[in-house]
Amino acid sequence: MRKFGILAALVALIVLAVFPAAAQDDEPVITLERTACFGMCPIYTVSIYADGTVEYNGADQVDVMGEQTANIGAEAVTELLQVIEDAGYFEWDDEYTGMTVTDQSTVITSATIDGETKTITHYLGDGDAPLALGFLENWIDIAAGTSAWTGARLYNPSFTSAGSALVTLERGACFGTCPMYSLVIYEDGTVVFMGIRFVAEAGIHIGKIEPEDAAALVESITEQGYFNLDDAYTDQSVTDLPTVMTSVLGEEGYKEIVHYLGDDSAPESLTAIEDSIDAAVNVSQWIDGDPEATPEATPES
Repeated sequence: MRKFGILAALVALIVLAVFPAAAQDDEPVITLERTACFGMCPIYTVSIYADGTVEYNGADQVDVMGEQTANIGAEAVTELLQVIEDAGYFEWDDEYTGMTVTDQSTVITSATIDGETKTITHYLGDGDAPLALGFLENWIDIAAGTSAWTGARLYNPSFTSAGSALVTLERGACFGTCPMYSLVIYEDGTVVFMGIRFVAEAGIHIGKIEPEDAAALVESITEQGYFNLDDAYTDQSVTDLPTVMTSVLGEEGYKEIVHYLGDDSAPESLTAIEDSIDAAVNVSQWIDGDPEATPEATPES
């Protein structure tokens, strides 16, 4: 139910600014395929080669059908493979296909590191899949810039053993070194941080706060009037600043707010709410490498 729209769109623009490279004869080192669901799920495949070549093929429910090619650079591929390895990909099962929830799509990924290839088939309605797997799939899409072709926003894993996602926050790119990341706080206090650029801990990190602290954060955000604010503050009174997207699931329902930090009309309370979400999980442990971090980041097995 949560989305990674801003990060995916902004990173896609950065990726596609690089000149496309010719298709490679070698085998890809990373692949991702998203299949059909009983709805309008985008259907496509993407292959990423060691030299940075990205090959996309849109099949249905996407903005761009057929083949497209871009290049993200060899360094980005090396980083992505490191993220995949660090997340625990090669230790996970080959299949997560239980139908906790029906009518979802399946995502098939593969990665090759030091000659070893691992493939995982993941039905998105399997609540027993590693929580980090769904985020890793999104990371591959973000790194490859597929949203520029699919036109689709990426959803946070919804059917998990951690319960519902209560609070989310994404910070997008700016014309500088603004930290780009997203974080999700689940019902049981599980925290997932995905560091994209200009952070001390790039990749996917899982931490923990107390469940009652997660509930108290939702209550505090509600009391600060979050559900009474506008859905978007996107006027560019000042340019070159990042956009922050937040969402909250509480007793008053679900609400999402898009906030461009250069919009002078945005209430100060919204910035305070955004900062309180960061503070609740001590996000500086991943952004700045703060040794005083409280929720310890550990890969999920």
